[in-house]
Amino acid sequence: MTQFKTSCLHAQQAKRDLYVAVFPAHVLTEISYAARLRVDHEPGAVQRLLDTKRIVDLKRFALAGGDFSAGIILNWVSTDNPLTIENNTLSFEVGERLAQLVDGQHRVEGLRDAIRAESKVGNHEIPVVIYVGLTTTECADIFVSINDKQKPIPRSMIVDLYGVASELVVDPVSERARDLAEMLNNEDESPYHSLIRFANEPRSKFGIAVSTVNDNIKPLIEPQGLMNTVGLSELHMQKMCLFNYFSIFKRWYGKKWDEKSNIFLTSAGFVGAVDFLKFTMLPYCHLTDDDFTTVNMESAMRLDPDELIDKDAVKGKQGRASWNHVNEMLKSRYQPKNRSIRAPKL
Repeated sequence: MTQFKTSCLHAQQAKRDLYVAVFPAHVLTEISYAARLRVDHEPGAVQRLLDTKRIVDLKRFALAGGDFSAGIILNWVSTDNPLTIENNTLSFEVGERLAQLVDGQHRVEGLRDAIRAESKVGNHEIPVVIYVGLTTTECADIFVSINDKQKPIPRSMIVDLYGVASELVVDPVSERARDLAEMLNNEDESPYHSLIRFANEPRSKFGIAVSTVNDNIKPLIEPQGLMNTVGLSELHMQKMCLFNYFSIFKRWYGKKWDEKSNIFLTSAGFVGAVDFLKFTMLPYCHLTDDDFTTVNMESAMRLDPDELIDKDAVKGKQGRASWNHVNEMLKSRYQPKNRSIRAPKL
Protein backbone atom coordinates (compact mmCIF):
# COMPACT_ATOMS: atom_id res chain seq x y z
CA MET A 1 0.00 0.00 0.00
CA THR A 2 1.04 3.60 -0.61
CA GLN A 3 1.88 5.85 2.29
CA PHE A 4 0.15 9.24 2.12
CA LYS A 5 1.30 12.24 4.14
CA THR A 6 0.16 15.85 4.21
CA SER A 7 0.06 18.82 6.54
CA CYS A 8 -3.10 19.48 8.52
CA LEU A 9 -4.66 21.92 10.94
CA HIS A 10 -6.22 20.91 14.23
CA ALA A 11 -9.43 22.60 15.40
CA GLN A 12 -11.14 22.12 18.74
CA GLN A 13 -14.82 22.99 18.91
CA ALA A 14 -17.37 22.75 21.70
CA LYS A 15 -17.89 19.00 21.48
CA ARG A 16 -15.39 17.49 19.06
CA ASP A 17 -11.91 17.80 17.58
CA LEU A 18 -11.44 17.89 13.83
CA TYR A 19 -8.60 18.10 11.33
CA VAL A 20 -8.51 20.09 8.11
CA ALA A 21 -6.32 18.93 5.23
CA VAL A 22 -6.11 18.73 1.43
CA PHE A 23 -6.24 15.37 -0.37
CA PRO A 24 -5.71 14.62 -4.07
CA ALA A 25 -9.03 13.50 -5.52
CA HIS A 26 -7.67 10.01 -6.28
CA VAL A 27 -6.76 9.50 -2.61
CA LEU A 28 -10.08 10.87 -1.36
CA THR A 29 -12.12 8.65 -3.67
CA GLU A 30 -10.12 5.55 -2.77
CA ILE A 31 -10.27 5.83 1.01
CA SER A 32 -13.87 7.05 1.42
CA TYR A 33 -17.23 5.32 1.21
CA ALA A 34 -20.88 6.00 2.04
CA ALA A 35 -22.48 4.11 4.92
CA ARG A 36 -26.22 4.31 4.26
CA LEU A 37 -28.93 4.92 6.81
CA ARG A 38 -31.02 1.80 7.55
CA VAL A 39 -29.06 -0.16 4.93
CA ASP A 40 -25.52 -0.52 6.30
CA HIS A 41 -25.58 -1.69 9.90
CA GLU A 42 -22.48 0.01 11.24
CA PRO A 43 -21.84 3.02 13.47
CA GLY A 44 -21.91 6.27 11.51
CA ALA A 45 -24.33 5.11 8.80
CA VAL A 46 -26.33 8.26 8.00
CA GLN A 47 -26.11 8.67 4.21
CA ARG A 48 -29.05 8.70 1.78
CA LEU A 49 -29.33 6.70 -1.42
CA LEU A 50 -27.42 8.28 -4.27
CA ASP A 51 -29.08 10.50 -6.88
CA THR A 52 -27.59 9.29 -10.16
CA LYS A 53 -28.55 12.46 -12.06
CA ARG A 54 -26.65 14.58 -9.55
CA ILE A 55 -23.59 12.36 -9.96
CA VAL A 56 -23.69 12.73 -13.74
CA ASP A 57 -23.90 16.52 -13.37
CA LEU A 58 -21.01 16.58 -10.88
CA LYS A 59 -18.91 14.36 -13.14
CA ARG A 60 -19.37 16.84 -16.00
CA PHE A 61 -18.61 19.69 -13.63
CA ALA A 62 -15.35 18.04 -12.52
CA LEU A 63 -14.29 17.25 -16.10
CA ALA A 64 -14.92 20.89 -17.04
CA GLY A 65 -12.58 22.06 -14.28
CA GLY A 66 -15.21 23.15 -11.76
CA ASP A 67 -14.32 24.25 -8.23
CA PHE A 68 -14.78 21.83 -5.33
CA SER A 69 -14.06 24.36 -2.61
CA ALA A 70 -16.45 23.18 0.11
CA GLY A 71 -14.85 20.63 2.41
CA ILE A 72 -15.75 16.94 2.18
CA ILE A 73 -16.43 15.69 5.72
CA LEU A 74 -15.02 12.30 6.69
CA ASN A 75 -15.36 10.06 9.72
CA TRP A 76 -12.18 7.95 10.03
CA VAL A 77 -13.36 4.49 11.08
CA SER A 78 -10.54 2.09 10.18
CA THR A 79 -8.79 0.55 13.17
CA ASP A 80 -6.59 -1.73 11.06
CA ASN A 81 -5.29 1.30 9.17
CA PRO A 82 -5.38 4.14 11.70
CA LEU A 83 -4.85 7.81 11.06
CA THR A 84 -1.56 9.11 12.41
CA ILE A 85 -1.26 12.79 13.33
CA GLU A 86 2.00 14.26 14.60
CA ASN A 87 3.30 17.83 14.53
CA ASN A 88 0.52 19.06 12.23
CA THR A 89 1.23 16.23 9.80
CA LEU A 90 -1.37 13.62 8.90
CA SER A 91 -0.42 10.23 7.45
CA PHE A 92 -1.92 6.84 6.62
CA GLU A 93 -1.60 3.88 4.29
CA VAL A 94 -3.94 4.39 1.34
CA GLY A 95 -6.59 1.71 1.11
CA GLU A 96 -10.32 1.18 0.65
CA ARG A 97 -13.09 1.93 3.15
CA LEU A 98 -10.97 3.82 5.66
CA ALA A 99 -13.33 6.74 6.22
CA GLN A 100 -17.07 7.21 6.01
CA LEU A 101 -18.50 10.14 4.11
CA VAL A 102 -20.47 12.31 6.51
CA ASP A 103 -21.15 15.05 3.97
CA GLY A 104 -20.25 15.23 0.27
CA GLN A 105 -21.02 11.73 -1.01
CA HIS A 106 -22.39 13.00 -4.32
CA ARG A 107 -19.35 15.19 -4.93
CA VAL A 108 -17.05 12.26 -4.23
CA GLU A 109 -19.01 9.95 -6.54
CA GLY A 110 -18.93 12.61 -9.25
CA LEU A 111 -15.17 12.91 -8.83
CA ARG A 112 -14.79 9.13 -8.88
CA ASP A 113 -16.61 8.88 -12.21
CA ALA A 114 -14.66 11.83 -13.60
CA ILE A 115 -11.36 10.16 -12.68
CA ARG A 116 -12.43 7.02 -14.54
CA ALA A 117 -13.07 9.17 -17.61
CA GLU A 118 -9.98 11.37 -17.26
CA SER A 119 -7.23 10.26 -14.87
CA LYS A 120 -5.72 13.74 -14.45
CA VAL A 121 -8.81 14.75 -12.46
CA GLY A 122 -7.35 12.55 -9.72
CA ASN A 123 -4.67 15.17 -9.13
CA HIS A 124 -7.18 17.89 -8.23
CA GLU A 125 -6.73 18.92 -4.61
CA ILE A 126 -9.88 18.68 -2.51
CA PRO A 127 -10.29 20.19 0.98
CA VAL A 128 -11.38 17.68 3.60
CA VAL A 129 -12.47 17.83 7.22
CA ILE A 130 -11.68 14.71 9.22
CA TYR A 131 -13.22 13.44 12.42
CA VAL A 132 -12.08 10.21 14.08
CA GLY A 133 -14.38 7.47 15.38
CA LEU A 134 -17.70 9.29 15.40
CA THR A 135 -20.84 7.46 16.50
CA THR A 136 -24.00 7.32 14.40
CA THR A 137 -25.56 10.04 16.56
CA GLU A 138 -22.53 12.29 16.16
CA CYS A 139 -22.50 11.80 12.38
CA ALA A 140 -26.21 12.58 12.25
CA ASP A 141 -25.71 15.70 14.37
CA ILE A 142 -23.03 17.01 12.01
CA PHE A 143 -25.04 16.17 8.89
CA VAL A 144 -28.16 17.88 10.25
CA SER A 145 -26.18 20.91 11.42
CA ILE A 146 -24.80 21.40 7.89
CA ASN A 147 -27.94 20.67 5.90
CA ASP A 148 -30.55 22.14 8.22
CA LYS A 149 -29.25 24.40 10.97
CA GLN A 150 -26.56 26.07 8.87
CA LYS A 151 -29.10 26.98 6.23
CA PRO A 152 -27.93 27.50 2.64
CA ILE A 153 -28.66 30.77 0.87
CA PRO A 154 -32.17 31.08 -0.55
CA ARG A 155 -32.76 29.19 -3.77
CA SER A 156 -33.93 32.44 -5.39
CA MET A 157 -30.48 33.96 -4.81
CA ILE A 158 -28.87 31.05 -6.68
CA VAL A 159 -31.21 31.68 -9.59
CA ASP A 160 -30.43 35.39 -9.52
CA LEU A 161 -26.71 34.63 -9.86
CA TYR A 162 -27.28 32.72 -13.11
CA GLY A 163 -27.00 36.04 -14.91
CA VAL A 164 -23.43 36.74 -13.74
CA ALA A 165 -21.91 33.29 -13.11
CA SER A 166 -19.62 31.71 -15.72
CA GLU A 167 -20.72 29.12 -18.26
CA LEU A 168 -18.84 26.49 -16.26
CA VAL A 169 -21.40 26.49 -13.47
CA VAL A 170 -24.49 27.73 -15.32
CA ASP A 171 -26.12 25.57 -17.96
CA PRO A 172 -27.85 27.23 -20.93
CA VAL A 173 -31.29 25.93 -19.91
CA SER A 174 -30.97 27.60 -16.50
CA GLU A 175 -29.96 30.86 -18.14
CA ARG A 176 -32.93 30.69 -20.52
CA ALA A 177 -35.31 29.95 -17.63
CA ARG A 178 -33.95 32.92 -15.72
CA ASP A 179 -34.35 35.17 -18.78
CA LEU A 180 -37.98 34.09 -19.09
CA ALA A 181 -38.57 34.69 -15.37
CA GLU A 182 -37.16 38.20 -15.74
CA MET A 183 -39.37 38.86 -18.76
CA LEU A 184 -42.44 37.67 -16.89
CA ASN A 185 -41.58 40.05 -14.07
CA ASN A 186 -40.30 43.08 -15.98
CA GLU A 187 -42.32 43.45 -19.18
CA ASP A 188 -45.48 45.55 -18.97
CA GLU A 189 -47.61 43.16 -21.02
CA SER A 190 -46.77 40.18 -18.79
CA PRO A 191 -49.55 38.90 -16.50
CA TYR A 192 -46.88 38.55 -13.80
CA HIS A 193 -45.47 42.07 -14.17
CA SER A 194 -43.83 42.96 -10.81
CA LEU A 195 -45.29 39.81 -9.26
CA ILE A 196 -42.13 37.66 -9.10
CA ARG A 197 -39.84 37.86 -6.07
CA PHE A 198 -36.13 37.98 -6.85
CA ALA A 199 -33.16 37.68 -4.48
CA ASN A 200 -32.76 40.26 -1.71
CA GLU A 201 -36.40 41.26 -1.95
CA PRO A 202 -38.43 40.87 1.26
CA ARG A 203 -40.24 37.58 1.70
CA SER A 204 -43.30 39.64 2.50
CA LYS A 205 -43.44 40.90 -1.10
CA PHE A 206 -46.56 39.66 -2.82
CA GLY A 207 -46.01 37.17 -5.65
CA ILE A 208 -44.13 34.05 -6.80
CA ALA A 209 -40.53 33.26 -5.82
CA VAL A 210 -38.20 33.36 -8.83
CA SER A 211 -36.89 29.92 -7.87
CA THR A 212 -40.41 28.50 -8.30
CA VAL A 213 -40.72 30.11 -11.72
CA ASN A 214 -37.28 28.95 -12.81
CA ASP A 215 -37.60 25.36 -11.57
CA ASN A 216 -40.94 24.83 -13.30
CA ILE A 217 -40.11 26.51 -16.59
CA LYS A 218 -36.87 24.56 -17.03
CA PRO A 219 -38.49 21.19 -17.89
CA LEU A 220 -40.52 22.90 -20.62
CA ILE A 221 -37.50 24.43 -22.37
CA GLU A 222 -34.92 21.65 -22.06
CA PRO A 223 -33.66 20.28 -25.41
CA GLN A 224 -36.15 17.40 -25.16
CA GLY A 225 -38.77 19.50 -23.39
CA LEU A 226 -42.25 19.97 -24.78
CA MET A 227 -41.75 23.53 -26.01
CA ASN A 228 -38.91 22.44 -28.27
CA THR A 229 -40.91 19.40 -29.34
CA VAL A 230 -43.81 21.56 -30.58
CA GLY A 231 -41.53 24.04 -32.33
CA LEU A 232 -41.24 26.75 -29.66
CA SER A 233 -37.46 26.77 -29.52
CA GLU A 234 -36.64 30.49 -29.70
CA LEU A 235 -36.67 32.77 -26.67
CA HIS A 236 -39.30 35.12 -28.12
CA MET A 237 -41.62 32.25 -29.00
CA GLN A 238 -41.30 30.73 -25.54
CA LYS A 239 -41.89 34.10 -23.90
CA MET A 240 -44.99 34.80 -25.96
CA CYS A 241 -46.40 31.36 -25.28
CA LEU A 242 -46.07 31.92 -21.53
CA PHE A 243 -47.49 35.45 -21.75
CA ASN A 244 -50.42 34.25 -23.86
CA TYR A 245 -51.14 31.32 -21.58
CA PHE A 246 -51.15 33.19 -18.28
CA SER A 247 -53.08 36.04 -19.90
CA ILE A 248 -56.15 33.80 -20.14
CA PHE A 249 -56.17 33.52 -16.36
CA LYS A 250 -55.59 37.24 -15.86
CA ARG A 251 -58.51 38.00 -18.19
CA TRP A 252 -60.60 35.44 -16.31
CA TYR A 253 -59.89 37.09 -12.94
CA GLY A 254 -60.16 40.66 -14.20
CA LYS A 255 -59.79 43.19 -11.37
CA LYS A 256 -59.33 40.36 -8.88
CA TRP A 257 -56.05 39.23 -10.49
CA ASP A 258 -53.91 41.29 -8.11
CA GLU A 259 -55.72 40.14 -4.98
CA LYS A 260 -53.97 37.90 -2.48
CA SER A 261 -56.78 35.36 -2.76
CA ASN A 262 -55.75 34.61 -6.39
CA ILE A 263 -54.52 31.00 -6.54
CA PHE A 264 -52.21 31.82 -9.45
CA LEU A 265 -50.23 34.21 -7.26
CA THR A 266 -49.27 31.32 -5.00
CA SER A 267 -46.63 28.68 -5.56
CA ALA A 268 -49.25 25.91 -5.74
CA GLY A 269 -51.25 27.82 -8.33
CA PHE A 270 -48.26 28.63 -10.52
CA VAL A 271 -46.90 25.09 -10.46
CA GLY A 272 -50.34 23.58 -11.07
CA ALA A 273 -50.88 25.95 -13.98
CA VAL A 274 -47.52 25.02 -15.51
CA ASP A 275 -48.43 21.34 -15.19
CA PHE A 276 -51.71 22.05 -17.01
CA LEU A 277 -49.77 23.93 -19.70
CA LYS A 278 -47.34 21.06 -20.10
CA PHE A 279 -49.73 18.12 -20.12
CA THR A 280 -52.89 19.66 -21.57
CA MET A 281 -52.68 23.11 -23.14
CA LEU A 282 -49.44 22.78 -25.16
CA PRO A 283 -50.52 19.44 -26.71
CA TYR A 284 -53.91 21.01 -27.52
CA CYS A 285 -52.31 24.04 -29.20
CA HIS A 286 -49.98 21.77 -31.15
CA LEU A 287 -52.89 19.71 -32.44
CA THR A 288 -54.92 22.80 -33.34
CA ASP A 289 -52.77 24.20 -36.13
CA ASP A 290 -49.86 24.93 -33.77
CA ASP A 291 -51.86 27.94 -32.63
CA PHE A 292 -50.39 29.24 -29.37
CA THR A 293 -52.38 32.48 -29.26
CA THR A 294 -54.42 33.61 -26.27
CA VAL A 295 -57.59 33.40 -28.38
CA ASN A 296 -57.02 29.71 -29.17
CA MET A 297 -56.08 28.82 -25.60
CA GLU A 298 -59.06 30.68 -24.18
CA SER A 299 -61.42 29.01 -26.63
CA ALA A 300 -60.51 25.63 -25.14
CA MET A 301 -61.51 26.69 -21.62
CA ARG A 302 -64.79 27.30 -19.80
CA LEU A 303 -63.78 30.17 -17.51
CA ASP A 304 -66.75 31.56 -15.61
CA PRO A 305 -65.91 34.78 -13.69
CA ASP A 306 -68.25 33.56 -10.96
CA GLU A 307 -66.20 30.36 -10.54
CA LEU A 308 -62.71 31.66 -9.80
CA ILE A 309 -60.25 29.39 -8.01
CA ASP A 310 -59.49 30.83 -4.59
CA LYS A 311 -56.23 29.99 -2.82
CA ASP A 312 -58.32 28.42 -0.06
CA ALA A 313 -59.06 25.64 -2.57
CA VAL A 314 -55.72 24.06 -1.63
CA LYS A 315 -55.97 24.77 2.08
CA GLY A 316 -54.59 21.82 4.04
CA LYS A 317 -52.79 20.40 0.99
CA GLN A 318 -49.01 20.45 0.72
CA GLY A 319 -46.51 20.18 -2.13
CA ARG A 320 -47.52 17.95 -5.02
CA ALA A 321 -51.00 17.40 -3.66
CA SER A 322 -51.74 21.13 -3.93
CA TRP A 323 -50.23 21.43 -7.45
CA ASN A 324 -52.18 18.41 -8.66
CA HIS A 325 -55.40 19.83 -7.23
CA VAL A 326 -54.94 23.07 -9.19
CA ASN A 327 -54.15 21.07 -12.33
CA GLU A 328 -57.30 18.98 -11.86
CA MET A 329 -59.46 22.07 -11.34
CA LEU A 330 -58.14 23.52 -14.60
CA LYS A 331 -58.73 20.22 -16.40
CA SER A 332 -62.35 20.32 -15.22
CA ARG A 333 -62.70 23.63 -17.10
CA TYR A 334 -61.02 22.33 -20.26
CA GLN A 335 -63.23 22.02 -23.38
CA PRO A 336 -60.94 21.22 -26.35
CA LYS A 337 -61.43 21.79 -30.06
CA ASN A 338 -59.66 20.26 -33.05
CA ARG A 339 -58.17 21.67 -36.25
CA SER A 340 -55.52 20.71 -38.80
CA ILE A 341 -51.84 21.38 -38.18
CA ARG A 342 -50.02 24.44 -39.54
CA ALA A 343 -46.92 26.49 -38.60
CA PRO A 344 -46.75 28.07 -35.11
CA LYS A 345 -48.60 31.38 -34.69
CA LEU A 346 -47.51 33.83 -32.01
